[in-house]
Amino acid sequence: MELTYMELREQICDICHKMWQLGWVAANDGNVSVKLPDGTFLATPTGMSKSFITPQKLVHIDQDGQVLGAPAGLKPSSEIKMHLRVYQENPRLQAVTHAHPPMATCFAIAG
Repeated sequence: MELTYMELREQICDICHKMWQLGWVAANDGNVSVKLPDGTFLATPTGMSKSFITPQKLVHIDQDGQVLGAPAGLKPSSEIKMHLRVYQENPRLQAVTHAHPPMATCFAIAG
């Protein structure tokens, strides 16, 4: 079943809210992006807590990270370049999340 454009936006926000509720992101940490059928992307904006994300606040970008549509003053995170590289390296991927789950962070620190 394929999601409508607005359903997809709502699901991205749901993921953001769950990441925040689980403590996987704090303050303005982390980001989420999704590849659209036309090869463009929706991404969370920079400088915004994932607890405050709404469907209207998502940023629409092209494969080079150029903004195609965004509310005034909002732009994608500088980390969007990492997301775009992930999509480039594996074209089958449809979404990328970046978070800081405490247990994974502790594991990485422990080596």
